Order: sequence, then structure tokens, then C-alpha cells
Amino acid sequence: MARIFIDCFAHGVLLGHWVITEGTPAIVAAKNGMSGGYCLELLSSESVQLDLGQDYSELYVAFKYYPNSITGSYEFHVASFYNASGQVLGGLNRYSQTGKFYLHRNETTVLASSGKDIFGSRTYLAEVYFKPKTDATGAAKLKVNGKLEIDFTGQTSNYAGGIRYIRLGHMSAPGRYADAYFGDVVADDGVWPGNTVMALLKPQAAGSSTQWTPSAGANWDCVEEVPASMNEFVGVNAGDQLDLYTLTDLPAAPDAVKCVQLQAMAAKYGSPTPGNLQLALRTANTNYFSGDKTPPAIISKHLFHIWENNPNTLAAWTKTQLDGLEAGIKSVT
Repeated sequence: MARIFIDCFAHGVLLGHWVITEGTPAIVAAKNGMSGGYCLELLSSESVQLDLGQDYSELYVAFKYYPNSITGSYEFHVASFYNASGQVLGGLNRYSQTGKFYLHRNETTVLASSGKDIFGSRTYLAEVYFKPKTDATGAAKLKVNGKLEIDFTGQTSNYAGGIRYIRLGHMSAPGRYADAYFGDVVADDGVWPGNTVMALLKPQAAGSSTQWTPSAGANWDCVEEVPASMNEFVGVNAGDQLDLYTLTDLPAAPDAVKCVQLQAMAAKYGSPTPGNLQLALRTANTNYFSGDKTPPAIISKHLFHIWENNPNTLAAWTKTQLDGLEAGIKSVT
């Protein structure tokens, strides 16, 4: 049981992890209380969806939520869970007429409401636990700013199957909206994520290995832009080639480091010799690699891998270890 996914949109582009399902979502400056400098803007009937890659029988999802201040009688979609068949298992909504959060089964069947009033134009930490079941063994819980607001046990889904997709924003029903900003998204299959703060550590110099060819200049200088540039890159057409970069330091000492997630934007062109790549970390003078990742034919998503613990010590990461970290990519045939 561990962290499955994290994203604070610090890369500044809406690529990969999230697939746009409706409208034209945007990445904009972060709202107060969100980390990483950017956040996800979902206005009107807009939504994005994340493929978790497998089904989960239960899931904890946390995010920073900043609703716009809209008056009137509206139901706002916040976060929803789908099975592999694309059926809505349940999720979290907000109603402007009552000022409450609601956990729901399918799209509209209310399970319970929060006691806390949710106002517009301020940031909340929302944490949802959801266990989809078509019988009385299901469970749905909600924490707002760390306080348990809903603790429901019973039928939480009309459909079989675990959670495969997380959707932020609007669902299919008309007359409902997203109209909010999201940041610091965390998915975990074992524990409440809590108030997670994320930091972007980006390349700042060449690391211990420079085996990929830069489009111009130094290798690290082609992969450090925020937002990412599609005009600068590194490339290679041979297997077992490793490019590493030293990273900027963690800006402040954390209470604890929950995980390190490495992200890369990549694509393969034509019929290259290496069909895959691995994401790489170097710590304590030792290289560690993810499993094989297959880049798409065009740059359309982030490849990512999470190291919850330091692979060298098998214990939680420390700030000192992060400040000495190198990261990069390796071509794999």
C-alpha cells in the first residue's frame, strides 16, 4: 500500500497524466495554499480524467480545491470515480444552495453531506476515501481541512468493479458544472494523504552521465524549461544510453518526505532502435531505474515513476538525499 500518483501541475502544461474529457481546461497560476506555482482550472462544463493503470478496490484521493464564488442553485461536480467500463461509481459534489459537500453513489444519489460550509474564492483541502460496493459493505468518507466530515457505510455503487479512473470536474449530466481550481492531487491505496505539499526539482546542470544528444547546447539546458518547451530536447537512437541531470534543491525542510516522483515528456519517431526508456535516479553514487516505459508516437503524456522510499537505504527520503539527487532517462532496446 503506497502512493499511486501525485501532481501539483508544476510542469506548467496539461499533458499526459490527465486526459481532457470536456471543454478546454487550462493550467494557470496556483491559488493560495497550493504548491508548485500552478494549478488546474476547470470552468463551466470542463473536466479531465486520470487512468490509474489498474483497478483499485478502495482509494484515498486528496486535492486542494478552490471553488469560484457563484451564487444561485447549482450542483458542482468535484471529483468522481469510474470503473474500467466507464461507469460512474460515485464521488464528491458541491451544492451552492446549501454550501455543502456531498458524497454520492453514481452521479446523483446522495450518500451524506458535510457539516462544514464550503464558500467560494478560498482554498480547501479535500480528502475522499471511497470503497465501491453494490452491497452494504461499501464505505465513503470525507475530510475537509483535516477534519472528518462524512463517514458513510453501505452501498456506494450501482456497478461492479474497482476504481480505474479519477475524473476532476464535470460529469455527463447537464446543468452541472466544475467551476473551480485544483492543485496538489494525491492518490494512495492505503492511508489518508493529509496536507501534502509538493515541490518541483528541475534540472540545473549535467549529471554523472551525458549520453543523449542535445538539440543545441548542454543536455540539461534542453530539459529544464517550465512550462516545457517542445523546441528543445535530447535524443538518442541506441540502447543502454543514460542521461542524468543534477537537480535544484528542495526549497525547505519538510516534516517528512512521502515519495519522489520522476516525470519525463518523451516520444519516439519512426522505428528507433530503442523502443522504450527507463526513468533513472542516482543517489549515493548508485543508479536506480524504473521498469520499461513506452513513449508515444507524439509528445502527449508524462511518463512517471514513484519511489516512495530511497532505493539505496530502503527508508524514507531525507532532504539531504534529495538535495544530492540526480535524475534522468535511459534508452532500452
